[in-house]
Formats: sequence, C-alpha cells, structure tokens
Amino acid sequence: MTKALNTSKRMSNTSEDESDNKLRQFYCTLAREVEEDQEMGSQQSTTSNLTPLTPEIIKGIYSPLTAEERLIAETKVRQAGEAGLMVPGTTSRVAFSQPNANRSYGLFVLVPTNSKYNFICSGVPNCVRTRSTHVQPAPKCHIHKGPTIGFVLAQFTDGANKKNNVILHVIVSFTYVDGDVKDKEFNATQTIMDHHVNKSHLPWKLYSKECEAAGRPTPKLLELEGRRRYFEDEDELMKVYAARQTTTLLQMLLYPDTTIKIICLNVGINFPNGAYKYLVEEMDLYGLELKIHDKLSEAAAAAINLKEDEQIPFLLQANTGERIGALLSRGKTETTVKVAALYFVSNPYIIYAGQALSQAVHGSSANPTDPVIEYKNKKPSTHPDYKIVPIGVVRKEERYKWEFHLHMCALIASLLHMPNCINPKEFTAQSHPLCINRQTNSSFVNEKSWGIIHGYLMKKFLVDVYLGPKTSGQQ
Repeated sequence: MTKALNTSKRMSNTSEDESDNKLRQFYCTLAREVEEDQEMGSQQSTTSNLTPLTPEIIKGIYSPLTAEERLIAETKVRQAGEAGLMVPGTTSRVAFSQPNANRSYGLFVLVPTNSKYNFICSGVPNCVRTRSTHVQPAPKCHIHKGPTIGFVLAQFTDGANKKNNVILHVIVSFTYVDGDVKDKEFNATQTIMDHHVNKSHLPWKLYSKECEAAGRPTPKLLELEGRRRYFEDEDELMKVYAARQTTTLLQMLLYPDTTIKIICLNVGINFPNGAYKYLVEEMDLYGLELKIHDKLSEAAAAAINLKEDEQIPFLLQANTGERIGALLSRGKTETTVKVAALYFVSNPYIIYAGQALSQAVHGSSANPTDPVIEYKNKKPSTHPDYKIVPIGVVRKEERYKWEFHLHMCALIASLLHMPNCINPKEFTAQSHPLCINRQTNSSFVNEKSWGIIHGYLMKKFLVDVYLGPKTSGQQ
C-alpha cells in the first residue's frame, strides 16, 4: 500500500525559510572567504597553464556547500565561542552549543533574539534548515529526516445517488514529509485515489460501471466531511476501521425497517476483535443499539415456530457428537446434491463459525492465516482444547451465504458477552467466548438476513436480541 514520494523538488539550493536562506549564505561566505595574503591569481602561479584570473571551477557565491566547506564554516563558528557570529541581514546569530546535562554532545544552533534557539540540520552538507529539527547527535530537518509512514482512514459516498446510502470505507498507508500538513493531506488523498478509486477492478469503479449499465446517474465520489482520520499506529487504524465497517454491516441488517437502503461497497468486513470500545463509539455516533432483550429457556426456544424464510435451510442436522467427516458422508448418501458442512469451533474462551467440504479443517499447525490454529498455538495452558461442533449440511454452492449468518451469530454472542452456548456441557470453565472470526462477506446481506440471524440466536443461543435505534434518552 505504501507510495514512495519524490522529494527531489524540495532539495533546491534556496531554503523555504528566509532566515535559513540567509544562514546558508552566511555559511557559504564563511567557508569561501580567503585571507588577503593568501589570495593569488592564476597569472601569478608559476605552474598554472590557465588563462589569467580564470578559476578551475566556475562557482556561484552561494553554490551548494561541500562537506569540506561545511567543516570550514563550522570551525569558524566554534572559534567564535559561546556568543557565536551574527548572521547578516537577520537579528539571529549562529553558535556552537556545548554538551550539557541533557546531552553528551554539542550542536550548532541558530539563536534568535530573545527566543529559544533552533538546532541546525546536518543531514547533508548544503542544508542548514532549522525547521522541525530535534535534539540528536546529527539533527535533521523535516526534509532530511526522511519520509514518515502514516495511515489514513476515510469514508466516501455517491453524491449522485439520492435513493440509497452508498458507503465505502478506505484505508491506506502513505509517506509524507513530517511537519508538512499540506504534503500529508495531498499524499494521503493521492494514495487513496490510486488504490481505491482509479483501479478498474476495485469497488468504486465496479459500482460506477454497474450504474452506467443500469442507466442510473453517473456516480459522484464524495468524501464525508469529518470522517477522515490519520494514524501513526497501524493496529489503532485497524481497530477503528473494523468498528466502522461492522457498524455499517449492522445498519445493513436493519433494512427494510429503515427508510434508506445501505449499499456497502466494502465486500470484506473486518470484525472488531479486541476493539469493542471503538465499536460502541461508532454505534453511538449513529444511534445504533445491540442488546439482549430477553433470555430464553430451552423449552421456550424449542416452542418458537420460525417461518421457513427465517431459518438456515439445512438438508441434514448433525447428530450429537457426530464429526464433520461422518456428517458429510451422511450428506452424500442421504441427499442428491453436493453438500457442505457448517460448524462451530468452541470452548469457554473462543467461538468460531465456518464451513467445510471435508473433515480436514484446522489441521495444519503451520497455517498462520487460520485464526483457529493461531489460537491453538498461542492459547494459555489453562484453556481447554477446543471442540469442532458440526451443526448441519447445506448445498455446496450456498455454503458461504449461510456461513455468513453463523459469523454474525458468533460475533453478536461475543459482543454481548454471552457464555458458551455451543457445547457448554463439555466444559466446566465459565467465561465469555470471544469471536475469533476475522472477517465476513457483506454481499450476502439481504432483507431476510436479520430474521435468520435473530431466529438462530433464539434457537441455538437462547437469547432474543434487539438491534435497532437506541432507546430515546438512553446514553
């Protein structure tokens, strides 16, 4: 994601700061002034073949300083003592600040009248800028300290779509010159455009083509004011990003009970694992609430009659203690279609929802992308081994759709701090399992989705969950 910047345009001989510019001129003068008794034209040389008074190298008075010239100038500044030397055309002086109790090394500084001194850049011989330099053995200015890597989160919509609420969350890393706000904003925007808007295979362009094909108004990319945030830490970025995406997903589940349908251009939705605080803040921003409305007994849950379109269409239900391999074998013999198994991974501390075409799930301990394996490799010794609990088989071509609904059940159970509802009788430990699914697919959301999720939570998790606008007057 990182975009390298070309900073050569900023490396000119003249400085952006007038005071620094006069300081560089002064350094050049110090470095190149010659004592009168040492001055000798080439016509006086007994060895020179040059035309009289023609220098070997044609230099301007303020041409770039070499390392040797920089050393000459700095030596003269040192020799001037604590008072230093006045910089012509300014009210400042340049001096050498001796080591002190706070640092074991000396530094060259520019000392304005009645003001705190500034450290002089030593990144390259020709640079004497003082902007954004910090205390270190070789101070560097905002240019020569090198590009800073930052992260940005932004949200866009389609300003031409008055019927639906189009949402696109984007994140990128980018580089910028530290201390240069305009450079930071420009590079962040440019990287967003390059990585999320201008590429034909990514959501915005695909959405635009879809609108064009359907004869709808040409989409107008519009960034939502106030939703751009900058981060120095990538983990912090991902927490806020996941919280925003998940809030959008929860809002999508409310349709058609909401007046405006949300079109989310983010297909992959990151779950806010470890970012519950950020999710609550984002939900509060949109007046959204998720809570347990009622707890159900097993008898009460069993007595609930769900409509056909409020249920996952299992072709077969798993028997108690049945393994995935046995369930899939039974599915192949007892049905006439290709099947996939849906299952949970569970213990008192974690919950994970998945789908499988074979019994070989979560088998490789070397697979770092598998969250179940990651948990297995890192879990505390006090955590019991997890169990893989199949719940039924569905049509193979629909497995990802129904897996999405189980993802949401696992996430909601985790967010509401519910106890283990998958296989509680197999464990003695009491805790609140955390959902370790990292991501789900928003393309499977439709107007029936919440009814199916809500129904499964009642039947399997024994809770009636409320998702909707926050109650009036509630904080």
